[in-house]
Amino acid sequence: MNLQDIALYSFFFILLSWGSKRIPFLPLLCFLLGIAWGFFGHHPQTELLQTAAKIALVFFLFLESARLHIPRVFRYYSIRLPTLGFFVSLVMGTLVAKFLFPLSWIECVVLILPLLSIDARVTPSVFESSIPKRVAQMFNVEASFTGILAFLLLAVIHLDHPFHFFIGIFFPIIAGVGLGYVCGIVGRTALDCGWAAETFFRGALFLTPFAIFAFCDLFHANGFIGVIAAGYTFGHTARALCDTLFDLSRRQGIILFYLIIIFFGIVSIHVLSFAMTLTMVMFALIFLFGVRFLAVLASLIQTRFQWKTAFYMTFLAPKGLIPIAALFLFNEYFSFSEENLMLNIVLTTIFFSILIHSLFAYPITQTYAP
Repeated sequence: MNLQDIALYSFFFILLSWGSKRIPFLPLLCFLLGIAWGFFGHHPQTELLQTAAKIALVFFLFLESARLHIPRVFRYYSIRLPTLGFFVSLVMGTLVAKFLFPLSWIECVVLILPLLSIDARVTPSVFESSIPKRVAQMFNVEASFTGILAFLLLAVIHLDHPFHFFIGIFFPIIAGVGLGYVCGIVGRTALDCGWAAETFFRGALFLTPFAIFAFCDLFHANGFIGVIAAGYTFGHTARALCDTLFDLSRRQGIILFYLIIIFFGIVSIHVLSFAMTLTMVMFALIFLFGVRFLAVLASLIQTRFQWKTAFYMTFLAPKGLIPIAALFLFNEYFSFSEENLMLNIVLTTIFFSILIHSLFAYPITQTYAP
């Protein structure tokens, strides 16, 4: 790194710091920083991107799984939103991809699955006060369901032989449930003894998913599945500790999210500068505002929610950390004849999703707010 690179990066970080205090769409600034970094600077190594993606996925999949408290979901929310919307998006998105691109059916499905993951972290907290609480809660439930379900299906498709199901899926589920239960018992004991109030103990909670991922990796099992199972079990066993996890993730974990957004900006400018086509742009817009809208509309049919609710929830997805991290790890887990085309389609869709959402989040939220 020469003096010119240092000056360039320093300038953009100063701009980022300035903008975060005055502009409510910080993810857009991180995205633009990544694009400028990729244009003027050096492209990071693939190993660095994959490592950052793994850390982010382990961290946030554990939190999303812990957030998914099933008894509360069935009592207070409609299960149709995350389930019916998920499968309508998957089927319609697969059909659109098959119609527009020379891909096989399995390639179309694998292409669509990462795009189904919804990430609330892209919606800045400055807008959340304008969103009705009921809708915000529904969105959080949908975000947890879609990300976990998409990863489970991707993990099954990743298996190259049916006999690998045990070590790839079944074993990490059993290990994750067991380790999550043990961690939950330890957490409840700490609550009873008063240790849970200690900052050191609360910080140590974040080591739990990484330890479980490493344990599954020792046996060459899918560590992400183990983390999902552990988070789900921990969320039911030690629910009182989850608020601490969620609070720390909102204050510290968001930095990891912004880092992934910057990396995505760096990659996007290198790839899309020569790979983006009109057909990819058409698919991105159709999927973001056509397929997604119909899926949400089908989920909310015969409910008392207004059409504005369907439009608003359409606008919020798909974008964010989970689909970007899945994009970085795609080459590591899959090998298809049209792999480059699939990656470019996903990249284009996420690119427009983040760009359009960041630019119009404020006016859309203000229009929707009561």
